[in-house]
Amino acid sequence: MRCVTEPKKYRKRPVVITAQQFDPDERPWPEGVVEGNTISIDAPFAIQTLEGPHLVTPGDFIITGVQGEKYPCKNDIFWQTYDDVTGSDTPAIEIAAKLVNGDRAAEYGSAKDNFQTAADLLKLIRRKDLTAEDIAWVQVCLKLAREGTKHKRDNIIDAIGYLELIDQGRGRE
Repeated sequence: MRCVTEPKKYRKRPVVITAQQFDPDERPWPEGVVEGNTISIDAPFAIQTLEGPHLVTPGDFIITGVQGEKYPCKNDIFWQTYDDVTGSDTPAIEIAAKLVNGDRAAEYGSAKDNFQTAADLLKLIRRKDLTAEDIAWVQVCLKLAREGTKHKRDNIIDAIGYLELIDQGRGRE
């Protein structure tokens, strides 16, 4: 009789996949998605996978695997498993520059004013005068602390953006 081994834990390798969310009202549908009755499955939508036909429901992601295979993945499972890396080849400095010099002021107001408001609020709590630049430095430190705990490209982009705002606030001395 063969001995069964205990279950072990495994980590998914960081492989970049291609995926497209399925919406039956938007054409063209992701490659491979068809009406279910065309591949002998009793469902409105389906896709042929390596294991045979699978049901596809609106909101599912259609993933193209590492060998070109297609398979559906439920929306909640997809976001628990994958991060969006679209644009990850763009240098962080370029992304930060677009954020700092783009729509942020229209959406949030002046960065310097925001930092000064935060400084004024902290002054009430800490009873110590702080400048807008102090708050920008606090934000840089926060992003670096987060990055030290867990790498997320967003931490780096944000830290660069805050440093750019500090430089702009100083008039690029």
